[in-house]
Amino acid sequence: MRYWVVLLFVLNIYYAQPPNDNPCGAILLTPSAGCTYTSGNLNGATATVGPPLPGCASYQGGDVWYVFPVPLGGRVVIQVNSSFDLGMAIYSAPNCGGPFTLIECNDDSGPGLNPAICRTGGNSTGCIGIDPGTTCTHNAALTPGTNIYVRIWQYGNGSPGNTPFQICVIDFQAGGGGGGCVAASYTAYSCPCPGPAGGSWCGAGCTSAGIFMDDVYSPSWINIPFNFYFAGSTYNQLLIGSNGIIVFPPSGHTPGGHDAWLWSGYSSDLYSIQFQQDIDPGLGGTICNRTIGAAPNRCFVVQYCNRTLLLRLLQPPNLHRGASHL
Repeated sequence: MRYWVVLLFVLNIYYAQPPNDNPCGAILLTPSAGCTYTSGNLNGATATVGPPLPGCASYQGGDVWYVFPVPLGGRVVIQVNSSFDLGMAIYSAPNCGGPFTLIECNDDSGPGLNPAICRTGGNSTGCIGIDPGTTCTHNAALTPGTNIYVRIWQYGNGSPGNTPFQICVIDFQAGGGGGGCVAASYTAYSCPCPGPAGGSWCGAGCTSAGIFMDDVYSPSWINIPFNFYFAGSTYNQLLIGSNGIIVFPPSGHTPGGHDAWLWSGYSSDLYSIQFQQDIDPGLGGTICNRTIGAAPNRCFVVQYCNRTLLLRLLQPPNLHRGASHL
């Protein structure tokens, strides 16, 4: 008679908990001009007991923690970058032992499925460095000097595996050359560099916008060599239109697209600067751009050089056209 002995091995795999699995292990983030990402991972994270539940992004546990001191002015943006669906909540607390007060919870206000929290006092003036696609509401600024604890977790997953992500805190008050955000006020300068005789910047040094047809935009986005604040947003690219208009990316216009001579339906939009004339580049002249002045006081100039301006007089049933030079 033979007897068989069957040995059954049950293999359990345990992941080491991350060092910031609870608030007292929170990793320090330094608010800075622009977004300086710190890498993180939810691998092996467990639920934290004590702080109030976040209340969004299907929190099931498996969280990690970060902390930062609120900088002068209190205006910050916390953003996360990951290929996973993550949630984020921020709390105030005197120290890692609490008590914790929930301030805000966010699911998908960043690009893709990433969270983002904007505590800017309701003003994003001069902001650069926020990831494209961020749509967070600009809520009340935070109290300078307080400790803010940041909780990160994966949507609907209490036992996350390898879940890498990046996180940063942008200081709106920092400004400067680091690509950050400035305060809610700014200074407008007059261009201190006069052009040649007649006040024209045409000729040498004026770069063609590549517009040679009627009613079109420039064939490519044109870079502004500095960050330009306009109507609550900051831009470094624009399109030049043949009919006396420049537009910024949110306008929805595309390189080489149609620039209608009649812009009455768009006269109050916040994504364009217009003087709105019917100009025909096909009749001669040049549309060009150049930068004048020296940092920090520089001006980006768009010049319509010797272009033909069509004068329209609307008297139904006839449309009378004349011509002048701009």
